[in-house]
Amino acid sequence: MNMFKRSFNELKNVQCVVVTGMLIALYVVLGVLGNVNITAALRVNFSFLALASVAMLYGPTVAVISAIPCDLLAALLRGTGAPLPVFTLILMFNALIYGMFLYGFKPSKSFRINAKLFIAHAVVVLVGRMLFNTLALYYYGIGVGEGEALLVFAVPRIVANLIQYPVNVAMLYAILIPVKTAFPKLVKS
Repeated sequence: MNMFKRSFNELKNVQCVVVTGMLIALYVVLGVLGNVNITAALRVNFSFLALASVAMLYGPTVAVISAIPCDLLAALLRGTGAPLPVFTLILMFNALIYGMFLYGFKPSKSFRINAKLFIAHAVVVLVGRMLFNTLALYYYGIGVGEGEALLVFAVPRIVANLIQYPVNVAMLYAILIPVKTAFPKLVKS
């Protein structure tokens, strides 16, 4: 609970609000323009990197709060219809997981410390994307063929997420470690 309280106290800092606002804007831009559709089930998206950065820098409370405008603004700007609250809740869950694992993350050569990044993204992929997101998409009929069974719909999504997992973890390492290393230096100057 101390982690959530410390994260909530970050909101009192103007720097936190400004940086989080910039990362929300980056999330929206990447969510709208940064999608690469390879197949119907396989889509590469870079927006999660901005949300993971918020979670790493300011914790789960700030990340969960910032997930709300991230999802709503990206959905509105994509022009695919009204945003559905269930997808906002799923993104809030993902932000919570990133925040719980990555807040206070210190890049290291130690596998034990860096395993937090692997585990955080694994939980997001397994629970947030493969389970919650797939069920929500199926329930609302988004991308589902008429009369298509849940298993038929879910299998390509599961395979796509498993293929993307190592690529996404590599992107997290490529972005989060430099952000965490450079951020204290930028704040001091």
